[in-house]
Amino acid sequence: MSHTDEPTGLTLKVERVAARVKAKHLASAMGVSPSRVSSLEREQYPSPESVRAYRAALATCQNVPHEKAA
Repeated sequence: MSHTDEPTGLTLKVERVAARVKAKHLASAMGVSPSRVSSLEREQYPSPESVRAYRAALATCQNVPHEKAA
């Protein structure tokens, strides 16, 4: 089975960082620990279910105003 069309964990992390969402906020939206988000982002090919959950949670986080740096 080819993985060429499947996102890598690094792809997911790039999406999160580009969206300016902190891992702890994404974890909260996913209902998992921040370490689980980190683990997903380090996996070569996360499961399709994990990718869907990650991206769905990321979409909800993008609708929340970002905290301004002090």
